[in-house]
Amino acid sequence: MTQSTTTPLLHPQSLHSRASFLAGDTPVTIIPSFTYPQTLGLISRKVGPFTAGIETPSTPLWLACTLRRKNLARIVPPSWLRPSHLRNVLRHERDPNESSFSPFLPHRHAEIARSIMAACCGRRGSDVEECEVEDAEEIMILLEDIATVRMDKIRRNVHTLSLQSLGEGGGVLPIIDVTGIGSLEVLVLRPFIATAFRDHYEMLGNKG
Repeated sequence: MTQSTTTPLLHPQSLHSRASFLAGDTPVTIIPSFTYPQTLGLISRKVGPFTAGIETPSTPLWLACTLRRKNLARIVPPSWLRPSHLRNVLRHERDPNESSFSPFLPHRHAEIARSIMAACCGRRGSDVEECEVEDAEEIMILLEDIATVRMDKIRRNVHTLSLQSLGEGGGVLPIIDVTGIGSLEVLVLRPFIATAFRDHYEMLGNKG
């Protein structure tokens, strides 16, 4: 029996772990509570020097979260991680006249937000100090709403694509506009889209 070469669907937890790892190099700003006059030579960049109470930009997200969990620094939330900004994004996503995704979120916004919120606010009963992300609960609700609306939009777009393009019997596969789509959404959709297009291609007799 020939073994299938179809990419297996990843468990949601595996998707999140993989995406979070890739987002770990995202530069963020921290305010250290310690002083270290030298730079750290990391693989991706040099970071520092660190001065207590002074912002240190371009710190990799993984390092910022590590320092935050040890109460050695506070993370400066990115400008898009605010209720007013996220409400505007949600308004865009809910607009029936907008088939595209909002361009006002970074590609890995879900992973970045999850990592920052977990490091700053998500460890009840630990020694992590008070969360520096204002309106954290509202932000989490808005992010969940955005994710739900965007996935619904993706499903509608794929369904429309199937009706209009894949069922026409033409030999040219259509182009899907994924401008502004998030990385987690790409990981979820990629196996489905690849399988659908492969099956369509084979149905046309263009195997190989």
